[in-house]
Amino acid sequence: MTAFFQRLSAVAPWATLALLLAMFAFVHGRLTLGSGVDVALPDAEASDAVAPAALVALALPAGDGGLLVFFDDARYSLDDDSGVQAFASRLSERAAADESGRLALLADKRVSAGDLMKLMGVARRCGIRNVQILEKRD
Repeated sequence: MTAFFQRLSAVAPWATLALLLAMFAFVHGRLTLGSGVDVALPDAEASDAVAPAALVALALPAGDGGLLVFFDDARYSLDDDSGVQAFASRLSERAAADESGRLALLADKRVSAGDLMKLMGVARRCGIRNVQILEKRD
């Protein structure tokens, strides 16, 4: 009987380690650190067959770490509330005139994902239903 317990005590740390590794493998990928927007991407590859958008915005990082948006031959700084309100009012006017509800967004790779989400939130409040994030082709 004591031989059984000696063998069990020798195996117990390894069994605990295996159980711990199995738990890590099970939990991996299910935890998040922050809030965000869940985006369901299509299974198909992106193609050139998307309908063209009449509304186009260009997002670039400002020199001071802010965000500049160029829309309708005007520049808007989204660092302060007045810039956001000016951009939102102009986008609302144009979205009301355009039936497609589609905005093409050209974003520099230095623009953070948080700034893009802020920009898409403003677009959603202005009546935009689809935002196309376009890539630069070589």
